[in-house]
Amino acid sequence: MSVIEKVQTNQPEKLEQLELNQRERMIVLMFRRLDKQGQSDIIRFLDALLPTK
Repeated sequence: MSVIEKVQTNQPEKLEQLELNQRERMIVLMFRRLDKQGQSDIIRFLDALLPTK
């Protein structure tokens, strides 16, 4: 499963956000503030870093 699929299937809900620590919430907030191209670039970068199964 690619990072894009994981992001699409694991959209954080308010209930899940309660479980995130402050640093994780900041990362999610910063990611959401990016435009679509910036989000796509980061997802592609993470996809390249993570091993495929």
